[in-house]
Amino acid sequence: MYEDSEYLRRVIKKRRTGGIVMSVCCALLIGFFIVMGLMISKSDKDALPVFLLFGGIAVIPLIFGIIKMISPLALIGKYARANLEKYAPDMDRKIVYEDKFIIVSEQAIAFPGKPHIIVGRNDVIAAWVYTSSYNFIPTSKTLNLYTPEAVTVQINVYGRKKETIKDIFIKIAQYCPNCRMGYSLENQKFVSYSQKQFRQERKNQ
Repeated sequence: MYEDSEYLRRVIKKRRTGGIVMSVCCALLIGFFIVMGLMISKSDKDALPVFLLFGGIAVIPLIFGIIKMISPLALIGKYARANLEKYAPDMDRKIVYEDKFIIVSEQAIAFPGKPHIIVGRNDVIAAWVYTSSYNFIPTSKTLNLYTPEAVTVQINVYGRKKETIKDIFIKIAQYCPNCRMGYSLENQKFVSYSQKQFRQERKNQ
């Protein structure tokens, strides 16, 4: 399967490399906390459990990193993986449009920052900007593309000018003919209904 698509091979290489980096960083972090805990415990015995706790927390991303090293496609989700395997060959044949925000082939659209997330151009049913905040301070801003199977392409637009975001919207509207543009209660209900229908159809199969 992997040898059939250059795009898929690049995705696997990128995710495996990310897994190696994550694993090494977490392993070093765990070692640091253990060593520091043992050193400080000589003068303060109560400090050791705290450092061991921090080291234990770092074990979780270490496990994820190891999984990405061994099986790069294991953690991307059922439908996201199916789309990747389905549309990766199309990414090899012809790229219709590409910039630092989106990659568009004849059939699909993807996000360069997360190339393992690909969706069919005709499957994108809505797109709008989603902003999260903490204490009224924006912490992230993404332009999300929604599909019935709940595979979402997230384009990071935090700190981008309104003109830049508008240009991305124009490109999405151009290449995704079934997409409803902009957030509204009606569009949100449409996405929820479409995803519910998709799950029901899958359940009945």
